[in-house]
Amino acid sequence: MLPLIMLPLYAVTPAAQGAVTTGDWAFTVLATLVCWLLHGTAVSAWGRFQVARLYLAATGSLPLRLMAFLKDAHQRGVLRQSGGAYSFRHIELRDRLARAVAAETRRDVRRQFRGRQLTSGALALTLIAGSYAVTLEGAAQAALVTGPVRSLPAACSLLDGEHIAELTGGTDTSPSTTPTSVLSRWEPGCVMAEQPSFPRTVRVEAGTRVFEPFFDLSAVTLASRQFASWRNSSFRFGLVTETDSRSLEGFGDEAHLHTGRHLVDDAGRQVLLAAVVEVRKDNVVITVRYTEEHADRERVTEVA
Repeated sequence: MLPLIMLPLYAVTPAAQGAVTTGDWAFTVLATLVCWLLHGTAVSAWGRFQVARLYLAATGSLPLRLMAFLKDAHQRGVLRQSGGAYSFRHIELRDRLARAVAAETRRDVRRQFRGRQLTSGALALTLIAGSYAVTLEGAAQAALVTGPVRSLPAACSLLDGEHIAELTGGTDTSPSTTPTSVLSRWEPGCVMAEQPSFPRTVRVEAGTRVFEPFFDLSAVTLASRQFASWRNSSFRFGLVTETDSRSLEGFGDEAHLHTGRHLVDDAGRQVLLAAVVEVRKDNVVITVRYTEEHADRERVTEVA
């Protein structure tokens, strides 16, 4: 019962958002039901009877089919009812067996009692020491709770090579991490630019960011809040004139489109039209900026 209480209490905390999955709920419910079944079997008369029957059969004291054995003895007249209990009819046999068992039992009672005390104490000490050691080792090696996505490949590997070649006229492109725009606080992790011998300037820039939990904020919550604060922040992409921002549907959990003009270092500081698409999925934000000289707003928006 305790796991079913603690898991919902943990799931509603900010730090657990995105960390508790459907598999966690299914495992908790299934494990709790199994524990309830075992507990019900252990405390019920039927459960204790079955355990005793199996134990006596395993030790050879009674046959496994105990009820069939007792029923056959009752039909033969060997087992008879006396008040609310059943007893075997042959008193001499019963007394003879009882005397032999009683003499042996008296000798073993004290030794068994002392042995059980020592065994119980050693078992309890072992369980306590083992639990303490496992808890300390687990706490020392436990990793911090992360978001649903722990890492992403390099930004350049997320770009389609054939698509990039098509946009750049089939020219060879090479990845770069050099900032290419003026007044931009966003630095892409990958830049694919057209060769300088071509007349038009085409540039595709991509960047990724994986958010981690921060204090009581889960990675998903932190990414969502940060993404919301960037909703109208086109200036951080270097877009300084004719800017426009709007939401996009059908991309991740939420997405924004920013369009406008920005300055580019290696193009003679020309004011070029660019479109930026920013998508959040769980605790990951992926950003793509597309710039093309002599292109209109519809063109850069469609490509981005």
